[in-house]
This record gives sequence, structure tokens and C-alpha cells, in this order.
Amino acid sequence: MTRLTILTGTLLALVMAGAAAGQPVNPKPATPAPKAVAPPAAAADGEIEGVMRMLTGTFVSPAPAGATENGAAPLRLSSARIAVKGASNTVYFEVARDDSWAWPFRQGVFQVYRRQGELRLRVCDFRGREPGFEGAVAGLWMAPDVFPEIESENLWPNVEFALSKSGGTYTGVTAGPVPTARDRATELTSEVVLSDGSVALADRGWDASGKQVWGVPAGASYAFKRAAPKGVIQRLDGGLVVIDFVPPKEGETALAFGGKVAVQYTGWLSDGFRFDTSRLPGRPPYETSIPGSNIAGWQKGMIGVTKGTHRKLVIPPELGFGERGQPRAKIPANATLIFETECVWLENAAPKPASDAKAGEPGADAKPEK
Repeated sequence: MTRLTILTGTLLALVMAGAAAGQPVNPKPATPAPKAVAPPAAAADGEIEGVMRMLTGTFVSPAPAGATENGAAPLRLSSARIAVKGASNTVYFEVARDDSWAWPFRQGVFQVYRRQGELRLRVCDFRGREPGFEGAVAGLWMAPDVFPEIESENLWPNVEFALSKSGGTYTGVTAGPVPTARDRATELTSEVVLSDGSVALADRGWDASGKQVWGVPAGASYAFKRAAPKGVIQRLDGGLVVIDFVPPKEGETALAFGGKVAVQYTGWLSDGFRFDTSRLPGRPPYETSIPGSNIAGWQKGMIGVTKGTHRKLVIPPELGFGERGQPRAKIPANATLIFETECVWLENAAPKPASDAKAGEPGADAKPEK
């Protein structure tokens, strides 16, 4: 197993150690920890509430005939209501290939509202956030109560639909071409059809000559049908949230107290500032012991992983660096930390004979089975 060198392990040691080394001035201004908020209340407008329900959940769509984007693979849409300061009726969403759903290629926010009485659906991108914000929040539709607090100014409208209703179905088409600079296209058009249990989406890009250069063929769409969610979420003592994109495998060795583990990882603050990652060329996985000198949230959150487990940790300040922060790693006081981790190797310590166990150690008070 490759070991960390002194140079490659220096920053990680600062980040993961439970005590800060010195207190130099932090170049990143301290910000309060994001508030854990309850899911937004139901909309007072019953029709808006109905559309919100249609947009919320997990859905899967096969690739329509003739589609070539994303390898013509089935896609997964995952969404949940979130609170946005200064805006109401907002739903965070992700779109990813179904075979790699932990790595979304599209993220944003749906907003349902009325304009002069007309029902509207707006699709927004994130703006004014750190470049790593989308990586930090990927998967947090599973735990919307710990989604970082954002304001309406952090949302940039992309496309907007006026929704028309026929029976139990809502349909929206962009009023005209929308300017874009994506993949040789100068304009895009978009359509949406919503009903109970399904969301159909169709985007098309057009070049300056009016030729379609990407998107689904005419008359086709990604027809998402409501499906069972993937992944597993745990809420542990102290406010620690654990999300498994790839859960531990049954029958395989699971990391136990006293073991060693090596992981690929990325760590962010809740605003998306990436303070460290092992996913850089030439950098080996991070190897550590549990408990070791790691922050409490890391120690608690890694127990139980098996080789191949892909796990996200949302660590509250009390299980991270608390009021001290970690200035040398640009982690301010009272910071919530978000880690994406993937176990590549582990080894558990051989169990100690009962006579060698010391008071206070795990297993020291174990009684023999009768």
C-alpha cells in the first residue's frame, strides 16, 4: 500500500488533525455555519403545491430513440424542496447518468410561481458561489435539511415556462429561442410536460444557421418516470449526516474501530470552497487509522465502510474544528465540512485477547456469551 509522503500529506494532516497548529490570520473570512432548516412548508396556492409535488422525488428515463448525448444512457433525475432566502417554492435538482448517479452533470433549482396570475416554472443555475459548490451539494437532495443556505441572488434564471393545464397534465414550451453558447449552439429551445409520476424534458440547441446541433430529435423527449431512490442515508449522533452512494457490501470486511483505511476524498466548506482533495495527478489516497488523530466526524463517519464504499459526510462544527477552525487550511470557525470519500483499501487490527483489553477500550467490558 502506497504511503503518503511528507510533502503530499502536509495539508491533509492539517485538515484532518483534531487540533489546530497555531492561529495565524485566516485569509478566508469567517462565516457562520449554514443553518439546518426544516423542509419548506406547503405552498398556500394549491396548484403550485401540486406542481411542486410533481417535480419532487427520483425519476429515471431511458434515452429516447436517436439521442446521442451522455452515451445514450438512461438518466436519473433526483430532487427535493429546499429553502432559499428571498424566494419561495424552490426545488433543488440533479440530473446524472443512471449508472453514475453520484456524479451529476446538471444541477440547479426549479422555482414555481405566478406572474400576473399565470403559472410559471423557472429553471435556475447557481451563481455567485465558490466553483466547488455544485460538487459539495451533489447528493444533498437526500438530506435537504442540511443543504447550505442560499439566497435568491445565488440563482440565475436559465429558461422559463408558462404552464398550461389539460386534465392532470401541465405543459410548458419556451416562448422563443433562448441565447446560449453551449457546444456550437447560439440558441436553445426547451419543453416540459409534468404529471403525477412523470416529468418529460426536451432541450435542443441550434446554430446560427438554424440547424439543430444537440439535444433530442424532434418529437422526442427524456420521459422520466418516478422510481425508487438509490443510496442510503444515516443520521448519527451529534448531527453527522452520512450518505452512501455505493453502500458497504454485505459479506465483505467492514472498517472497525482500531482499523486502517485508505480513501480518495475531496473536502469542501458549505459555501463550496474546496480546501483539499486527494483526487489530483500523482497524489496517493489518504491513509489513516481510526480513531487516530482525525476529527470526530471523520472517525464516526468512516466506521463500517467496505472496499468500494462511496460516501459523503456532512460534518457539523461540533464534530469538526468547532470554534477554533483550522486557519492554515482556510477553514473558519464554526464551519460545517462536507467530504466526498471513496474507500480503496482497509485493514482491521487483529482482535486483542480479552486479558489484554484495558479499561475504557472497546471490548474491555464485554461479557462472555452464555
